[in-house]
Amino acid sequence: MQTGQPSTTAEIVAFFRALETIRPGDRLFEDPFAAHFLRPWLRIIVRGSVLPLIGALLLRWIDRRWPGARTSAIARTRLIDDWVNESVAGDPQQVLILGAGFDSRAWRLPALRKVAVFEIDHPATAAEKRRRLAALGIERANVRFVPVDFERDAAPQALARSGFDPTKSVVVIWEGVTNYLSGEAVDATLRWIGSLATGTRLIFTYVHEGVLTDPSAFEGAAQILVAVSSTGEPWTFGLRPEALARYLEARGLKLLADLGAKDYRARYMGEPAKRMRGYEFYRVALAELLGPRNPDGRSVQAEHPVDGPDLRRPQQPGVRHRHGVQRPLQVLAPKREEFLQHRKLRPDVVLLPNIGLQQPRVIRPAVEDPGGGEPIALKLAAKILRDHRCPLRPR
Repeated sequence: MQTGQPSTTAEIVAFFRALETIRPGDRLFEDPFAAHFLRPWLRIIVRGSVLPLIGALLLRWIDRRWPGARTSAIARTRLIDDWVNESVAGDPQQVLILGAGFDSRAWRLPALRKVAVFEIDHPATAAEKRRRLAALGIERANVRFVPVDFERDAAPQALARSGFDPTKSVVVIWEGVTNYLSGEAVDATLRWIGSLATGTRLIFTYVHEGVLTDPSAFEGAAQILVAVSSTGEPWTFGLRPEALARYLEARGLKLLADLGAKDYRARYMGEPAKRMRGYEFYRVALAELLGPRNPDGRSVQAEHPVDGPDLRRPQQPGVRHRHGVQRPLQVLAPKREEFLQHRKLRPDVVLLPNIGLQQPRVIRPAVEDPGGGEPIALKLAAKILRDHRCPLRPR
């Protein structure tokens, strides 16, 4: 995320929701607010997509450019909606949305209208969201915005000032966030959630760790990694599905369900889902609290300090996280020979062909191979160069 600006990826997901909302035929959900979070030219595209030919061509173009991203986004939106409705029916007293972005569930899901909803996010994104909702004249007395600059503010204190009560059960929604964080930030947040009151549930997304170490193992993953990095919001964290239950248990949580894109597309899209490819690495999990409780109902986690949610994204070169050292990467359009020579001289700078971009971009940060090998972006750069034979001239 660029400093002082709302999240680009939050707008992209809102764009996908807006397209689904306006799509003719049976829709997975309706989100009448999504289009209002978009910049004007994107709103024009959404409106134009109602024309059969334009709509079909647009969806086909999106699905070829970012394989599986759109279909995964809309199917998992419906899955999370269903899990939220099911969880709220269990009579929790609060809903907490971590890294809310342009999420509109507090406005479009009837089940949330009488529940206290706390939306926590970076001040820039939260301010832009409030501005656009105010322009629509929409108010919800039960929704509390909690803007937090995680470099300076303590999230638990900010939540407490907004009326959040950690001794009451809560449904936590953590969508589209963990893959942008460090391992330490994910760990701290999960431990805090695991310390909350009995009855608390967590719905969250994550990417398969393998997409960061070997993107070639997943169809379209290399394209997606370049796309998200070019926006200044690279992916930095993943988990292994086979190890998820044990990982959550160590943090006071019990895994109830864990579905990949193939699974949740099949659930909601039926026969057409069999022909959909891409984003199989993107997963949605449902968990609930476990472990001993204090008399007030809160979890006991004596051996691990609980500091509260930490949604800070890795930013500075040299900061270590569970996948290694982060390094800034410069994206240029070199010839193959220049790439190979530069790779020998400057391992901290990776030259990538400027494919599909009007201007060179900067990728921050890179992620090193957990085994101590080359940064993943180096391998990704080499693959792109092989696939595209460096069609562009040097800058």
